[in-house]
Amino acid sequence: MYKYNPKRIAASWNNVPFEGYMDGTFIEIEYIEKAVLTHVGGDGVLSAVLNANRVAKATVTFAQGSPTNDQLTKMVPDASANRFITAPFQIADLNGNTVVNSQEAFLEDQPKVAFGKEITPRQYVFYLPDPKIVAGGAGD
Repeated sequence: MYKYNPKRIAASWNNVPFEGYMDGTFIEIEYIEKAVLTHVGGDGVLSAVLNANRVAKATVTFAQGSPTNDQLTKMVPDASANRFITAPFQIADLNGNTVVNSQEAFLEDQPKVAFGKEITPRQYVFYLPDPKIVAGGAGD
């Protein structure tokens, strides 16, 4: 039997621990392009190319009151302040064997800010130039 506890997802960027996630899916990681690019010619012949682009993006969604918002918003890229931070990014599923590590990662932009009747999300997108991603299983 596989047991899962969302409190056992350990994640951080630039030594900022992630906490105060939004309900539902709160971390998504995916490569920005497929590992294999395909082309089918007019004659129906398939060509397949190994894609060297292994850049990934990680979208992390916090609740509006998360203290992580205060820390990350100070590190958003800003041309007028000449601020562009690259730092290590890590995620480990302590329930199992999934891990994501990137020696360098950077924030794409300031998250959208919204308010409403209910708690609203703050969604940060990180780019991971050369990540090591293991989409593991339940562990031991």
